[in-house]
Amino acid sequence: MQAMNFNDADAATVALADLKRKWVKITRQFSEWTEYWSEVAHQKLSHIVVIDPTDEVGPRFTATTLGKDFTVEMTSRIINGELYGRVLIHTPDPLNNSRLLAGEFLMSDNGKILSPEGAEIYDRNANNTADYILFCEIIRVAIAA
Repeated sequence: MQAMNFNDADAATVALADLKRKWVKITRQFSEWTEYWSEVAHQKLSHIVVIDPTDEVGPRFTATTLGKDFTVEMTSRIINGELYGRVLIHTPDPLNNSRLLAGEFLMSDNGKILSPEGAEIYDRNANNTADYILFCEIIRVAIAA
């Protein structure tokens, strides 16, 4: 911690409440994705990916693609004062019991998907296939890891 971000208790309360509101919106979007991706996996990609329905706890899920397990989970991250969902794609390390970070991206509360550096990749509101394309990219990243 380098400096205090709040001038007084009221400002701190308002700022933290705003972060909470944004986090609720982001996690709701992630839950909607998980439901949609589960349907897509079953209906269109059944020979490519299987999402484990018993492991959809909180902002995370596990899946298997082409014999490889992977986990997609989300945590919070603040960049330049803005809250994002940091979505991490992990695969198991075949040599030990640890996890490898295969890829990551950020999601904003307004539907934008960004690179870890903050560059816009997709706008969910401008492209009606963005959620499907993003899921396919997650699968590709898991396979490539």
